Formats: sequence, C-alpha cells, structure tokens
Amino acid sequence: MKKDVTSLRGTLEFLQEQGLLLSVTKEVDPILEIAGIEKALDNGPALLFENIKGYPGVRTVGNVVSREDAVSVMFDVANMKELRSKCLEAIKNPLPPKMVTNPPCQETVITKDIDIMGMMPVLLHSTDDAGRIIGGGIIPTMEPLMPKGSNLAFKRIRPLGKDWCSVMILRVSHLGNTVIKVHKGEQIPLTINLGVSPAIILTLCLRAKSSASFIYFFNSAWFHILLGLPGNICNIPG
Repeated sequence: MKKDVTSLRGTLEFLQEQGLLLSVTKEVDPILEIAGIEKALDNGPALLFENIKGYPGVRTVGNVVSREDAVSVMFDVANMKELRSKCLEAIKNPLPPKMVTNPPCQETVITKDIDIMGMMPVLLHSTDDAGRIIGGGIIPTMEPLMPKGSNLAFKRIRPLGKDWCSVMILRVSHLGNTVIKVHKGEQIPLTINLGVSPAIILTLCLRAKSSASFIYFFNSAWFHILLGLPGNICNIPG
C-alpha cells in the first residue's frame, strides 16, 4: 500500500496498516467520555470511534498526532527536531495552491435544515468548559479578504444554535486583524474546515511573520487542505 498522508483518510489507512490506529467499536458518549478516553491514551495510538451515542453511522477520530514516533513515521523524519527543520525549509520554499473540482469535502452537500449538533458529535471536553466545542475547525483567509498573503487559523468553535456558532478570535491574531480591523462592521464569508490533513494541525503551532503566506507554506510542506470557495475548492497538493 502506497503511503498517502496528504489527507486524513489516507493517514488513517496508513496508521492502521502500521498498527498505530485503535478502532473503538463500543458505544461512547460525546459528552465527556470521548475526551476522557483521548486524554487517558495520550501518547498512545490514534483513535477511531465508530459507535457514537446518538449519532448512528457517524465516526470521529482523535489523538492522531499525539505520539511523536508515529508522527515521525508519517512524515519520513527521524525525530521531531528533523520535522521542525523540514517545516522551516517549507517556509523558505513556498509553493502556490492549485484549484481542483469535485473534492472529497463536497461529496455530501447540505444546504437546507442545517443542524450542526444533530449532524456532528460535537464533544464536551470538560465540565469546566463553556459548552460543547468543535476543537479542530480550520478557518482559512486569503486575498482579497486579507490585504496580503494568506492564513490558516485553528479556532475553538461553539455551536449556539442549529446553524450558527461563536468563534474565539483574538484581536492580535491574523484572523482577528482581518475580521476586526480590515473588515470592521462587515459580514465576510468564512469556511470552517474539518477532517483536514493532520500535518496542517501539527504545523499550526508554528509562529511566522504576519506577512508570511501560511497556505503557500503548507503547500510546500507536502500538505493538503480543502478550502471552500464559490463553485470551486482549493486543493493544495503535497
């Protein structure tokens, strides 16, 4: 089997082949239980929950990048230090994204009667948390919304109704500058992308200059991301 870690699907298939994926078939509750299992198995295998209470036929994953030796195998590096060097090389040698049609994120399209909590097993991570939180939503911004460059933001998203959410955005962040300063008082289109390549989540921990183009950087670092655009999808190949 050819390794493909440019998508979450390909990554899970690879981890399963390597014995680094644990499938949980017993029914689990998205209220505290899934988060508790993930925490208990920190630095263990990636987790695929296949039987979620109240969500028949829906699966969710966790702990995909919680184990350093597994991450090293995914991205063909000896250790995390070498991975950081590979990311630095990608920053120095960015590649532009490519536009594609018929992407995986548009296999199922829902435009009416949207019910986020009814469709997705949004987790409650802790009794001290504000509520059930989407913890892995990636929000991309690029020109013309951004004056220069592009950015990917990893935000905590809290559903507050069937079809609307609150998003934690810091004023000093790239997304905060775009939404609060550049487009103050405006309604702007944003997409929330779930199930992206784990490489994107891993490298969102990196800091770069505000003028850096994050999307070009991810492209150079052999990542995929699906960005919803009117009539098209932006697919960044590895």
